[in-house]
Amino acid sequence: MLVSIVIDNYNYGRYLGACVESALAQTYEPLEVVVVDDGSTDDSREILARYASRTTVVLKENSGQGSALNAGFEASHGEVILFLDADDRLDPETAATVARHWQPDVAKVQYGLRMIDEEGNRLPGLVDGTIDPALEPREWLLRTGSSPSPSLSGTAYGRPALEAMLPMPPDPWRISADAYLSTLAPILGRVIALPDILGAYRIHPDNRWVPKEITGERLRSHLELDVKRFETLERFGADRGVAVPRDIDLRDARHLQWRLASLRWDPERHPIGSDRTWTLALRGVRATAGPMPRKALTRLLMAAWFLAMAVVPRRLARHLVRLRLLPRSRPRPLQWLIGGAG
Repeated sequence: MLVSIVIDNYNYGRYLGACVESALAQTYEPLEVVVVDDGSTDDSREILARYASRTTVVLKENSGQGSALNAGFEASHGEVILFLDADDRLDPETAATVARHWQPDVAKVQYGLRMIDEEGNRLPGLVDGTIDPALEPREWLLRTGSSPSPSLSGTAYGRPALEAMLPMPPDPWRISADAYLSTLAPILGRVIALPDILGAYRIHPDNRWVPKEITGERLRSHLELDVKRFETLERFGADRGVAVPRDIDLRDARHLQWRLASLRWDPERHPIGSDRTWTLALRGVRATAGPMPRKALTRLLMAAWFLAMAVVPRRLARHLVRLRLLPRSRPRPLQWLIGGAG
């Protein structure tokens, strides 16, 4: 079974060499590596020239991540495709482990990523995407509108599933194109969540979704992404006879926390005009009884957070938002209780 690794890159020249080397160092054969450069203006293309004999390099104008993934898939030939952001890395056994667990009815295999800093050093206690294998992603998706998933570099998809999902519309998915894929994959087949940590997710100043500070713009961007996901899920499900609940946007605790945070942070610029504080808080408390979060202590703390957000003054509400959405800013006793990334 041919496995393809598709790397998307935009101005990540300082990390690109290590990323490509990690793909070429896979123990699995047969394997192909496809690298898409999305119009970089740094030294990325000079770096890729060094790998021209061992990889397929696709050079294109800048159109965003969704367009880059479309181009990478089109240039690939594998039955299974691992996606990899150019600032991340894979372990040598990643492709072999994915291939060992692959089955004909599988749409996606996902796995955990250790977190590393800008220099490649391990950040203790932080892991992206380790999912309880007992959870059923399709059931979770249709109950909450989201599917538990690591970031793009922790995912592998079957060619039939990608043929059904791609090409994705490039403009709405210039960023966070992995949210498009992870939302739709459970509709198309089984999703296998491996307990293994098989790569590294790099935290650095240009990470969009690993903030060092909370801003109203960041909160609104997160909500806009969720709205796109819900709309895409409803259309995709309807085309395949899969019913998606109409109130799907009010069922996911993590979405509701961003939504309530945005409303309390900057009510004048909150993008959903019909939202009311107590409505979101009570729906959030109810959602903590759903499939996410799993730990009882996390459920209790999230429920308490929702209720507190409904009653505290705006200045204190902003402090609660930081505590909830910036895990590393929490006091050490709280980090110890619920985990640095909980």
